[in-house]
Amino acid sequence: MYLNKYFTRLKTVLSVFLLSILFFSCDIGDNKVDLLDPFVRIYDREAFNSSYSPIDIKQTADGGYLILGETPNPDSNLRAIYLMRIDQEGNFVSDQVFDTQYVQPVGELLLIGGNYHFLCMHSVSLDVHIVTVAPDGSTSAPVPVRDAEGNALFYPLSAALDRDNATILLQSFDNEEKETVFSRINATGTASQTRRLTIGAGPDVEEPIIDHFTRSGKQFPFMSGFTTDGRYFFNGFYNFTFSLVFIDLASEAAPGVLQGVGDEAGISSVLHINGNTFATSRFSFGQNYILPQVEINVSSEDPGSSEDLSGNPFPELPTDAKVILKRVQVGGQNYLIYATDTKGKQILLLAYNESTGELMNTKRLGFSIPYEVAGFTSTADGGLAVVGTAFVADRFPRVCLFKLSLDDVTELVSQ
Repeated sequence: MYLNKYFTRLKTVLSVFLLSILFFSCDIGDNKVDLLDPFVRIYDREAFNSSYSPIDIKQTADGGYLILGETPNPDSNLRAIYLMRIDQEGNFVSDQVFDTQYVQPVGELLLIGGNYHFLCMHSVSLDVHIVTVAPDGSTSAPVPVRDAEGNALFYPLSAALDRDNATILLQSFDNEEKETVFSRINATGTASQTRRLTIGAGPDVEEPIIDHFTRSGKQFPFMSGFTTDGRYFFNGFYNFTFSLVFIDLASEAAPGVLQGVGDEAGISSVLHINGNTFATSRFSFGQNYILPQVEINVSSEDPGSSEDLSGNPFPELPTDAKVILKRVQVGGQNYLIYATDTKGKQILLLAYNESTGELMNTKRLGFSIPYEVAGFTSTADGGLAVVGTAFVADRFPRVCLFKLSLDDVTELVSQ
């Protein structure tokens, strides 16, 4: 292992090179690396007590990366927006902390028409805004999001690209009406379709959502998504329970619901495969389950329960583990990659064959100090870029990047 430090006037980039794990070397004498794929980077700042936590990463056309994150807000308990640009070798290029009137960034970074987009909210009005990010890291002024009648939407919870790769699926929360709101919006912030569903009555029902926003309580795996057969879903609160909810945006038909148990059990990741077959993971009263192939067939007349999904617990994962699930293609074949954390504070990657649900291989990232996963993306060279939080000296959160090569990914999906 070698540790190289690259200083700029505003930042220090700590480069950690793993000879035995990531199969490359560097010459500490002249500070040049022989091979910059794979690599590991930890990005530090001169401000000793600063704190930065990533949310998502995307590779740009020039091979570099955009990283969306958050940082504590001196003006409120809502997080300020942080955006970083790095080059293809992981070197720091630029960053910015947004004006603190815009807070609570919601990933992912969504690519539409050559630019990236993410959702946030205004710190005073609490209404949702959309921000456009050019590949060079420059940003537009946040634009307020409105429904088809011109009404504001509030408290963004999750966002995802629709199947057309031009529309955004937004889950938000109306704290006045106590409703989860699911909308299809365009890149300019106008909603074409919206459904509203009650979270239940009473002041205690919204408390977990507000605690999620202020980072003072449990962090929930809110998600938005679609199935290949035309359905939409969100993972969020409905009728007093954190549930996976399937809705029809073209009608007011009652939703199909895979119920959790209050806020103690539910789905932590989900990806539609075909028909009623899904890849998921779930949390349940401290346990975590990875389920690469399960049947979910729910309707308004016949709701199901996440507790009914069979599977073995993964005791090495912490309580209510964060799980990110994506489809990755290697050699023309689809694989499911789950990224999560271990109790030992390493990042864990698990690869499954999408067709069979068979576990292919696992890989652990991180050593010496604690690490937590934030997101990952496929890269143009067939590798993976995994972004996370590294806790320097066990206490100072910093953005970290693990770049895996094509060989690493091929090994991960092989037995």
